[in-house]
Amino acid sequence: MSLPDLALPLVKKLPPEAAHTATIKGLKLGIGLPNIPPSRWHTPVKLPHSGLQLWNPIGLAAGFDKNADVHTPMARFGFGFLECGTVTPRPQPGNPKPRLFRLHKDQGVINRMGFNNHGLDYFVRRLRRAPPSLTCPVGANVGANKSSADFIADYEAGIAAVYPVCSYITINISSPNTPGLRGLQDKAALEALLERCGEAQSLAQNAYEADLGDDQDGWKPVFLKLAPDLHDQEIGDIIDTVRGAGSWLSGLIISNTTLDRPTNLRSTDKDQAGGLSGAPLMEKSTEVLKAFAAELMGEFDLIGCGGISSGQDAYRKIRAGAHAVQLYSALVYHGAGLVARINAKLAESAVRRDADNKHAQECEPNAGIAELVAHDEIERDVNERHDRSSRPQCLAAGCTEQEAIQLISQNTDHRHKRTIRQEGECDRTGLCIADKGRDHPAATDPVKRANQNCERKGEFCRDPHRAEQFSPIPRAIGFTDLLFRDKGKAIRSPAAHQSERTRQSKEASPMSE
Repeated sequence: MSLPDLALPLVKKLPPEAAHTATIKGLKLGIGLPNIPPSRWHTPVKLPHSGLQLWNPIGLAAGFDKNADVHTPMARFGFGFLECGTVTPRPQPGNPKPRLFRLHKDQGVINRMGFNNHGLDYFVRRLRRAPPSLTCPVGANVGANKSSADFIADYEAGIAAVYPVCSYITINISSPNTPGLRGLQDKAALEALLERCGEAQSLAQNAYEADLGDDQDGWKPVFLKLAPDLHDQEIGDIIDTVRGAGSWLSGLIISNTTLDRPTNLRSTDKDQAGGLSGAPLMEKSTEVLKAFAAELMGEFDLIGCGGISSGQDAYRKIRAGAHAVQLYSALVYHGAGLVARINAKLAESAVRRDADNKHAQECEPNAGIAELVAHDEIERDVNERHDRSSRPQCLAAGCTEQEAIQLISQNTDHRHKRTIRQEGECDRTGLCIADKGRDHPAATDPVKRANQNCERKGEFCRDPHRAEQFSPIPRAIGFTDLLFRDKGKAIRSPAAHQSERTRQSKEASPMSE
């Protein structure tokens, strides 16, 4: 157990904001920190639309490291990626204190911080100081100053400033603590925001590439962070807008804090003004994630955020459509050691270890995964997937257990509209072409085969001789990596993966022209 985890009971005795300040100072000292490689669990995730490479699917949400002061020590706890901010162009103190409240009985947090931060200049300097050894992707969450007359101009300034020093950018229009900010989620305002920010991203990319020289690709993914307090019409309007003016975006982060107050809250400070996060947000944020995933999965990367405090919670977000997840509030109650525990739980459940099943009489998802979620919930999800598609069924005829396991080890690159093969695939007839490798004649033409293969990948047959019996695996590309990782496979650094991915993106995407 690390020193920060050992000190957690003492830190909890401090007022919430004082505890956070003390934690940041302690992390800066670097005393007693673990050094957990984010690759420990062999669960790398490639976000399918942006191509962003993550060492594992568990990320730190914005709000903890507002000024990019401790991204280096936080990487030592095993996060697959980190997000710093929210940062505004000018420094601002935030809202009056007290502005941060623990809901002990509910495992929740209410905050009305108001984007307190040191400003872009300080933020950028801190990110530039990241050591070369820090391979964990670090995102920059940008916002607007409370006193600004033009919120969108602040986002343009933020994109331009952080672009050269981060792995990805998040446009945060979902904080409830800056008056008028959530109004940018309205259809007309959102369209104007995305049009101007798209231009800012293009200009920032061009300037960055000019500095890099030698025709290097400087493209960076940009995400939009949304609130959970959205009605069906608002969700529909946002979907229409991101498909239009926001088509340049890489993905969405769902969600920020909520202004709603569940009726079952028991803590003394439950009625404090501000955004509610932590365990009480889990259900609401997951339902909103499902709504966006039902329409946008395959078109944008989706990152699930809100209420995660266990491996089961992370898995539920993935089943709801998330390619990766973020957490923060749970660290208040469980310490930073929670990150390793969640990763270990996912990894433990991701590998099928039934050595006795040598003939693949029941080639279905690993039972450990199924145990993470209630059986009836899994069955309900399976039935919904059956209803939404009429995809071919994987026969897996003649496959060994190992071949069946490798059957769905693949990614679909929606940006390029083609399939990237790894160890195996399902052909048009549903027959197994597993463990043949990229050089096998059946896998030589990815573009052609993408049009012929199963519409949705990730299916097993319960009985290899009965095609009508099968069980889908979550469509999230990252989760197929979790389920069917190759422990002996060398893992390149995220930077190396991203470099190759962005090169391909420039060649294949009309946006690069």
